[in-house]
Amino acid sequence: MLQNEKTDEDMQSFLVAELISVLNTPILIFDQRMQLCFGNDACFQLFQRPWQTLRYSHPEAIGLTPSPQWHFIDVQNNKRWQVRHSTFTQQSQSYHLVVCIDIQQALRDQELQAWQRLIRVISHEIRNSLTPVSAILERLQTRAKDPRDHEAFNIVLERCFHLQDFIHKYSQLNQPIKVEIKRLSGLEVSKTVQGLFTDVAWQIELSPVYFHVDPTLFNQVLINIIKNAIEASPAGSVLTLKLYTKDNIAILEVLDEGTGVANQDNLFVPFYSTKQTGEGIGLYLSRYFVEQMSGSISLSNRQDKQGAVCQLAFPVPLN
Repeated sequence: MLQNEKTDEDMQSFLVAELISVLNTPILIFDQRMQLCFGNDACFQLFQRPWQTLRYSHPEAIGLTPSPQWHFIDVQNNKRWQVRHSTFTQQSQSYHLVVCIDIQQALRDQELQAWQRLIRVISHEIRNSLTPVSAILERLQTRAKDPRDHEAFNIVLERCFHLQDFIHKYSQLNQPIKVEIKRLSGLEVSKTVQGLFTDVAWQIELSPVYFHVDPTLFNQVLINIIKNAIEASPAGSVLTLKLYTKDNIAILEVLDEGTGVANQDNLFVPFYSTKQTGEGIGLYLSRYFVEQMSGSISLSNRQDKQGAVCQLAFPVPLN
């Protein structure tokens, strides 16, 4: 009977551990000596490294403190993460269960839902207006005899098509995304980039690296950030592509020789663009796609010279 009870208890513990491991919320377990004894893969969001490398660490060593109540020592982390704490007993040993909830991600999800609702309304109204307007303009253009009138119709039609394309791009935010993770080598990524942008003078810095991403989404993000780098750089400049691994993170960097980043706070805000013909959708969609693949994206000024650097970072699975 005792053996059966022990087997049942072991099975329950195994199921709980498996459940914790697949959750996308960082969860930490400290033993009664306040040493880290278990965590899940989502802890990578907190430490940018696998939790196994922090095993037996005390809370203070990894930026947490249990008094007066569990919270992060760093102010920025404390603003982003809400910490929930509880205790439990297993085999006469007491443990501390710490759950870290990403408030920023929840706010971003709400923001995305708000943008989706707004885009649905705007798309409906603009399409209802543009369709008949474009048809009327095309009929009138065929009757125009004055070259200046014909050119004026061309300009108006071009703006109509631009608005339709603008709405089409933003409608991607309303579409469900299916992510299929595959392994890509840094060499494959390098060849893809050079194959897509053959007119660019590339400087490639390649280290042994593997990216675990959705190839389709990954390529969309690459195309967007490289196009931005080309548009920001003067003619004849060199783009640098760096591919390397650091602390179990696969990193890709695209460095240009443009004027740099002027307003970093609004870079990922929809409808905001520093380009005269920009729609303000590229970086926002890129961040959305990257986060769907459990990665991160950042854009900042270069430290070595004038220009900007866009960095993509993806965790490398331990298995």
